[in-house]
Parts: sequence; C-alpha cells; structure tokens
Amino acid sequence: IENMLLAATALGLAGCWVCHLPTKSQLRSMLGIPAFYDPIAYVALGYSDIKPKGTARKHSAVDVIAYNKFGFREKGSRLNVGLFAKRAARKLYYMMPFRDKVKPSVDKRFEKKFD
Repeated sequence: IENMLLAATALGLAGCWVCHLPTKSQLRSMLGIPAFYDPIAYVALGYSDIKPKGTARKHSAVDVIAYNKFGFREKGSRLNVGLFAKRAARKLYYMMPFRDKVKPSVDKRFEKKFD
C-alpha cells in the first residue's frame, strides 16, 4: 500500500490509507467484495484541492543515520511518562469487557462518514 501511495503521489494524485475498518463481513457487503477475498485496508485515491504542506522533522538525517553500528541516542532520554500511560491505558482498554459494546458504535460512525 505504501508503494501504491508513493506511485499515486508521483502521478499527481492524493491518497489516504484507512486501516480502521468495519468488520470484514460488513465491508464485503458495503463494497460488494466476494467472500474469498480478505480486506485488510482501504485506500482512497483522488485529486486534491490543496497542496499538502511538508512536515517538519524532529531530527535531521545526520542525527539518525549510523554506519555499521546503532548510533541513535536521544538527548536526555528518560522514562517517558506520557508514553507509559498511553500504553497502560491501551492495555486496560483491550482487557475491558465493554470493548465489544463500544466497537459497533465506532463502526456505525465509520459507515455514516463514508457511506
């Protein structure tokens, strides 16, 4: 999919890789996909009205390229509390019994948005 998006950009198209999908059976019925295909992602391609802005990089290429050894050292790296909290919350979410009740409402929102 990454190569498809790069090729689309080279041809002047804009693209979006959508990974959060409804269940496979719902997606098959919405898009008319035969049962023997297994959808894993959705790629939307088209012409954009605006030209996207470049993203500022956190590190320059010189800082992240190393030759024959691992040389990337983030300055002042300590335990990132925010990242730890995010991972813990995600783990708790997947352990919760209500998760299967939340997923259908998320799928309905997706269907309304892209219907």
